Amino acid sequence: MQNVSKSMVTKSEQDAELADSERHFAELRSEINILEKKDFAVLKGQLERIVGDVELLKGSLREEVGRVHGGARLDINLEKARIQDEAASLREMVKKAEERIDTEIAALTDRMIQIRDGTRKSLQQFMAIVFVAFCSYKVIGYNRNS
Repeated sequence: MQNVSKSMVTKSEQDAELADSERHFAELRSEINILEKKDFAVLKGQLERIVGDVELLKGSLREEVGRVHGGARLDINLEKARIQDEAASLREMVKKAEERIDTEIAALTDRMIQIRDGTRKSLQQFMAIVFVAFCSYKVIGYNRNS
């Protein structure tokens, strides 16, 4: 029995041990809360840094897209201007060709009129010679018969 009574604790010892355990649990709980707050603050700081980095990336991406878009617009405008210049050049070439054709047609028309007039004059001279020859032949033939 003495062994049993030695192994038993008194109520006051039990209460003291319970109070020590509760105090240790409270300290442990307090340390856990402090560590959680510290970890939360670190995580919150990292999250804010990541959000800031994402915003910077979004801004630089917008700038890059704007540059690419502006470059594409510039290329399109340059190509449009080149095509307009080429079209103007082609219009000028067509205009010069039309003027040359008109000049050639006018020259050919003048030449055809000269040929027509020359042919008409030559034909009139030929007809006059033929008429004179015919009249001479008739006159000579009439004088021979008379």
